[in-house]
Amino acid sequence: MDLARLRPDLGGRVSRRDIALSPAVWIVVWGTFAMFAAASALIGFIGPEELNRTSVLALSALLAVIAIAMVRMPPPEPDTPRTHALLALTYVVPMLAIIAFAPQGSAVAITAAFAGPLTSVWVVDRRQIVLHLTAATIAIFTPWVIGAVDDGTLVTCLCIAPTMWALALTCVVVLESAEAQGSQLAHLGKRDPLTGAGNRRLLDEELQHELSLHAKSHRPFSILTFDLNGFKALNDTVGHAAGDELLKATADVLLRTARPNDTVVRQGGDEFCLLLPGTSADDARVLGELVRASLQAVRAYGSGISTGIGLASCPADGTTSDALLATADERLRADKASTPRPATSWQEEVPEAAPREGRHEPGSGRDAAAPTWTIEGVSRRHLEALRPTWRAAAASSAFYAILTAGILRWAPELAGPGLEIVVFVPIIGVVLLLLTDPPPIGSLRNHGYVTLPYLLPAVVALTTKPGAIGLGMSMFVGPLAASRFVERRHVIGHLVAATVVFSAVLVVKADELPTVLSLIIVMANLWVLGFSCLLVLEASERQGRRLAHLVRRDPLTGLGNRRRLRERLGAELAHHAAEGQPLTLIALDLNGFKQVNDTLGHAAGDEILIRVANALKVVAAPPAEAMRQGGDEFAVLLPNTTADEARAVIAAISRSLGTLDAGGLKVASGLGTATFPDDADTVDGLLDRADLRLREHKYGTDDLAAQIEADVRAAIVRNLPESPDHA
Repeated sequence: MDLARLRPDLGGRVSRRDIALSPAVWIVVWGTFAMFAAASALIGFIGPEELNRTSVLALSALLAVIAIAMVRMPPPEPDTPRTHALLALTYVVPMLAIIAFAPQGSAVAITAAFAGPLTSVWVVDRRQIVLHLTAATIAIFTPWVIGAVDDGTLVTCLCIAPTMWALALTCVVVLESAEAQGSQLAHLGKRDPLTGAGNRRLLDEELQHELSLHAKSHRPFSILTFDLNGFKALNDTVGHAAGDELLKATADVLLRTARPNDTVVRQGGDEFCLLLPGTSADDARVLGELVRASLQAVRAYGSGISTGIGLASCPADGTTSDALLATADERLRADKASTPRPATSWQEEVPEAAPREGRHEPGSGRDAAAPTWTIEGVSRRHLEALRPTWRAAAASSAFYAILTAGILRWAPELAGPGLEIVVFVPIIGVVLLLLTDPPPIGSLRNHGYVTLPYLLPAVVALTTKPGAIGLGMSMFVGPLAASRFVERRHVIGHLVAATVVFSAVLVVKADELPTVLSLIIVMANLWVLGFSCLLVLEASERQGRRLAHLVRRDPLTGLGNRRRLRERLGAELAHHAAEGQPLTLIALDLNGFKQVNDTLGHAAGDEILIRVANALKVVAAPPAEAMRQGGDEFAVLLPNTTADEARAVIAAISRSLGTLDAGGLKVASGLGTATFPDDADTVDGLLDRADLRLREHKYGTDDLAAQIEADVRAAIVRNLPESPDHA
């Protein structure tokens, strides 16, 4: 399989389309037809006399024509007429092969099982998958219905049909899970974890998309940028929790006001952006004023949310992302400087924002999903504990018990020496599988479990005539080994062991042409399917690791984000509680950062944030970690560190950040700490305590009683016009 096509990123995730269009997969498909054609030609010339040589050679010619035609065409797109026609060949050709090899059609019946995994890759709609599998089932039983084959072939087909369905179902479940994981994590990777709006990744992606559309069709588009007046005062007086609620409310208004194709983005801090496809500057200006009025109408925040607005349109203001964002930023600052700000009275209790409407596709202006997702990857560690797969194993053993008992009861001519004893082996397997839980990956019991799909068919093959009857379930050897082991050497070890076991059966049954051919097909299949499943699972795991990493990263600074902070802090608290060790959290934000944004622009502010992040990375070496909570708010997590030991880190942070300036404007830092278990023993408790001390540090007092908040609020009110809504 083409690893390059399976390598996951935000723009190209593991999907059935990637696999279907992989040149390596296509080579395997037409190569199978070519090898089958060569084998049929060889058997037609040197096979036993009882074979119908003309039919076998005609089959070989047909397979050769199909293989040559496939070589000359590219891999098919999933769910196209050509794909459905090719899928039909995967079961029509085995049906013709069974007839050609009659009466011993069991020799080639096992090839029909390939229809299962191929259907799951080439078809997305489950109903169409069921239709193809139903057609395949009818096809492989047709030779027996018309009386062209013996009862041994019927029994073989009875083994192949459930195998084909089970393989298809297994592949569908894994592939759908991988695709769902990729979609969910890619969505999260472009979402702001606090507000559920888009983040910078989404803005960059959508901007490039609109610019490419403009280059082709000259379709205009506009950008509106916003930031909040008085947001810094709210954070510094009432606290960051209240600021977070204000940001959520702002995002909620933007998401409700935006049209279905608009993109709402929180760029960072209190900065938001609306990307408006196909919108002129005049229309964007009207929408901007509508947003301003809607924010002012949020009465839970005193006189409403006041904001500045910047506008840029393509192509009038530029045809690059940087030019458009710079123009919008410049006009935002001009708007804030020229527009009187209404009075704002921040309430100590900031209510929750109103409930949001239903979810929509990522990027939609009305995608108002709250950030409450769970991140669950598709991995072998996840699959190991799935009870349905364990029950499927029990069903496989039960099938062999029914098969062997049925042969002894109704077709004794197919029974060989020892089958009377073998019949009890799968029964014991069923009992053990039903009474035990799935074994952990890497355990001895897991190794024993993976041997069942090749030891049991081999034993049944040795005790039946022809031995091809019981080889159907051996098609699971490769997929099961790939899904039950993390290390490749273990997967390869079991594939080698299965090859050795089946080779030994081939030597014993060398006089049975159907068994010999079936074993050759099985041995080729277990390697092809095994490595195909292994590569898909490895690609899914890489996808999960990379996208989950992106979900927990701030796209501007590369530090961990708010989600990463809360997750790691929760894990560290549990660990430190168990070990009885202290842990210290440092919260900091930047004094003067708002002035940098308002005076020099958000690009200069971004540069300061990156420099702060780089400085914190140096100070907070592993196992410590620096993270950006949002805006100019950062946190440093210090495992196994007391409050006294944290003072050295605080001093280093103060020295490092004290040298920062932007265009002559100094950017100092406020700092606050909280230590587990002395100050708090929960995530929220530590974050609140660190935020409290951060504000104490900034205002030079240990008293956070109402006096400071009242003084700051009064200062805000004195400098702003009166409002009837002012409290």
